[in-house]
Amino acid sequence: MKLDGPLENAHVHATFPLTEVEDCYNLSLKTAPLMLTRQADILEILWPERRRVRLQERETFRFRDGDELWMSRWNEEGEGDSYRCWEEIVVRNLDGDQLSCQPGDIQLIPNGEKWLLG
Repeated sequence: MKLDGPLENAHVHATFPLTEVEDCYNLSLKTAPLMLTRQADILEILWPERRRVRLQERETFRFRDGDELWMSRWNEEGEGDSYRCWEEIVVRNLDGDQLSCQPGDIQLIPNGEKWLLG
């Protein structure tokens, strides 16, 4: 594929026809490793491999580490003075099975470090 203009020296890693996606809503390119994903109530890894993982309500895919998918899930309960809200870190395998869950939030820093905020 030949690119023109400022991208003429860019390297094309792959091409992915959007006709292979049922719905292009919420497409996201993730890095480290490079993946094309889509998320609604199901996380779909569209490229370089195809996976479908059902998520719980209020769960968001953050990043992949090997065969682990790291998610963030927010929870809330109560009303008024008894109201509370908290985050959980959920780790799933590639089949969607929950491997662990703990309070806190996780951030992937550009240098590859994972920072646990608790």
